[in-house]
Formats: sequence, structure tokens, C-alpha cells
Amino acid sequence: MSQVSRNAEALIPHAFSREMNRAQRKGFVVTEVVWLAPGGTPAKSRAGALRQVAARSCGKATAEASWAVAITFPYIPLPTAQQEAFVVRTSRGWRLYRPLTYVVRYTR
Repeated sequence: MSQVSRNAEALIPHAFSREMNRAQRKGFVVTEVVWLAPGGTPAKSRAGALRQVAARSCGKATAEASWAVAITFPYIPLPTAQQEAFVVRTSRGWRLYRPLTYVVRYTR
């Protein structure tokens, strides 16, 4: 898992650069790494739930080859201090992708 964490840590600053400045990203910590491969993990487990989120973002095959990483940004107020992202090793190197954000629109 350390290789996954190291690669995630290298990719996180760029992946979060649009909504966080450098000072806010400073000191982030990868607090959890979860392998999303389906073998041996029931669909109702945490890995299964994260795999479903990842599949909505990038498709089932990529999700099943990915790891989920939980990230804490200590210089950001809660609840945004806790984030999740996904890392996958591709033929072109490691890639990080983030869950799709769904915008809910309310009508009156």
C-alpha cells in the first residue's frame, strides 16, 4: 500500500489546486487506502460502496482497478477538510480522479 500512498501524495496537490490554495493544501495526510477490486469484498462493504462511486466517475473497469484514498487537509474548516479521491495505475503512469459531484436543483 505504501506505493499507492506515495503516488497519491504526489498527485493530490495538483488535483485539488483549483479549489484550495497552496497554504490550504499544505500538510495534507492520506488517512486511509482502500483497494476497490471486487474479489472478496461484498458489495455492501465500504470498498463496495466506494467502488460504486468510482464507477460513476470513470466506469466499472477503471473503478475495479483503483484504490480509494481518504485525505485530511488540516488547514481547511470541516466538512471540506475530509476528501476522497481514487488512484489507478495505467499504462501511462499513475492517475488520480475524483468523485463526480452531483448538483441537486430544487424547484418550487
